[in-house]
Amino acid sequence: MTKRGWTIWAKENDRTRMFSIAESDRVKARELLKGMLPSHIVLISEQELPKTVVDMLKLAPGKAMEWIPLDPKDKITPRGTPIP
Repeated sequence: MTKRGWTIWAKENDRTRMFSIAESDRVKARELLKGMLPSHIVLISEQELPKTVVDMLKLAPGKAMEWIPLDPKDKITPRGTPIP
């Protein structure tokens, strides 16, 4: 049974893509996702995903989903505040 998962960001040329995968082990989650994607996509970062979110998304163990904008014209763009 999956206790948690991971959100993993990936780079495809100039596009940033975001995936969530139901796998507790970080290394295994990265390996599973990498095996699902074309070889030119580079995994760049990850963040732990709580079990409650995995359950809400109804992700079965070892399964992944990609986050996409509601409006296809929009892009998922990482945002933040620079730290001086």
